[in-house]
Amino acid sequence: MSSVWLFDDDRLAELSEKTRQLSLRSAERIFIKSLYRFHQMLGRQREQFPVLNDVDEMLRWIDQWRQQLYEECEDMKNKDDIHTFAYVIKYVKANVSENIKSEDVADRIGMSRSYFSTRFREMTGETFHSFLIGQKLREAKRRIEEGTDSITMIASDLGYDHFHYFTKMFLKQYGCTPSEYRESKKCSK
Repeated sequence: MSSVWLFDDDRLAELSEKTRQLSLRSAERIFIKSLYRFHQMLGRQREQFPVLNDVDEMLRWIDQWRQQLYEECEDMKNKDDIHTFAYVIKYVKANVSENIKSEDVADRIGMSRSYFSTRFREMTGETFHSFLIGQKLREAKRRIEEGTDSITMIASDLGYDHFHYFTKMFLKQYGCTPSEYRESKKCSK
């Protein structure tokens, strides 16, 4: 199992849906192996995997573990790659409305832009630009669901100067336009 789910909420959601189709014991074997690998990468001792009653309880525990990892990494910028990129992801999520550039993030963690871009892709399975767009579109979707701001305002707040481009990216990501999503709260993706 790749580590992409650690950094990507959508991939974790997809994996969670697939996992719900497995027996609890099969799901535990998959995730225990993956979690032990992360513990080795972090130089931690293996922690005891809790006794769980069903797959949904296991998935909630995994999400809590993931959030705990992000919290531990908040103040550690350069300890090692997994800590560094967990910090980057937390930073992007907290500042998604800002004009974030890979050069600025690389500088923030003490890496050259090219090395940062290479390592980010290796760690997450996607480019920093793709990750950033995904986070911006996720935030746009959340704000559309709230229904308090116009779609134009949301696009502008998230750094999209051209509404047409924002609509195109939203359609590509979710299978419907922002207006269609506001009306139905559903998309094909």
